[in-house]
Amino acid sequence: MFDELKKKSIRDFLRPVRTFDADESLSRVVGAFSNPQTFGVVVNRNGSHGVLTASRLLRAKSADTKIATMLQPAPRIEVRATVAQAARLFYESKLPVMPVYDGTEFAGSLSPFDFLPAMRDSETGTELGISSIMAPGPESISAQTPISKAVELMASKNIDFLPITSGPRNAKIIGVVSSRELALYTLAPAGKVNAGAFGIEAHKAFSKSIRGLLAVSPLTLEITETLHGALQKLVPERFNCAIVSLDDEMQGIVTPRELLRPLTAMNIRTVLPVTISGLEANSAEVAIARQKLGVIGDRLSKLYKGKFRMSATVKPLRGTRKFEITLHLYSPGSESAIYTESGFDLGKIFDILERRAKEHLHRERKSRHIRTRRKSEEFQ
Repeated sequence: MFDELKKKSIRDFLRPVRTFDADESLSRVVGAFSNPQTFGVVVNRNGSHGVLTASRLLRAKSADTKIATMLQPAPRIEVRATVAQAARLFYESKLPVMPVYDGTEFAGSLSPFDFLPAMRDSETGTELGISSIMAPGPESISAQTPISKAVELMASKNIDFLPITSGPRNAKIIGVVSSRELALYTLAPAGKVNAGAFGIEAHKAFSKSIRGLLAVSPLTLEITETLHGALQKLVPERFNCAIVSLDDEMQGIVTPRELLRPLTAMNIRTVLPVTISGLEANSAEVAIARQKLGVIGDRLSKLYKGKFRMSATVKPLRGTRKFEITLHLYSPGSESAIYTESGFDLGKIFDILERRAKEHLHRERKSRHIRTRRKSEEFQ
């Protein structure tokens, strides 16, 4: 997949870029981040180069802070390196931009966006599902969350994209806020923090709900979408991220970094689509349910090669501390299986349901084998 593109030199994709000096203040770089596709800039520090990312900007106490204090080191890559080598560095370093060298000289920079048009124009990627390369289960917050909480979360976890839900329970994704947008907001005069403390205007700005920063609906992809189809839709939009969904529930997120993964020569495993409903979003129970259902899906995918998908409804029983879980197993060409169990321990309930799902798939596989053998005998 993408064999010819992987072998190309990154020299063909190199672009000139403005660099900033590490001794300059953050106020000098704010303008560069006004570009919707800029999530990092290259910084010169005594002849070597690092990267200032939008997520690092969120940690700044003032626009007067020196760039050097926010700088991240960047891996060294030469112009003669291949696209596959660069893609792997992007994926592992999580940097949005990288400086490129020609010997000892700075030659330019690269970003994940630079490779996407060539991937789109390739005829490969039709056999790979977007679920195999997406980042599953991203962090999300409700639209009522204060901007200050979003900034704190994205800064502490180096998150560039944070999906926003319409509410805390059974909510839909209504938007995505980026580290770039929040960095511009927090470093603007009204959001500027002076002498390490919030002024009255900054306090007002940070207390507002995150809903106020949402301008357009997020790009979405169905989890059944192929990589090839996703590239055809996303590249012309000059997208930053897209939400991957199943039955209106978020399954994962795709950024240019995820789209580069097929170029990295890293192993790509199939992710089984899962849906969970009935619990309060971002609760501890949701985290447990997602983790258990994800493990079940991973194990079943390895044991049984047939295509199937699962969903689970977790119902807290009123007046008790018990849960009732209904697991739906969908397998093309056969009847859907539905199992229900209840108990106090979510993990143990899912373990029981996993055993029942394995038994179901085992019977189904055995039945298919018998039918195939009988047809073969009839043919003979």
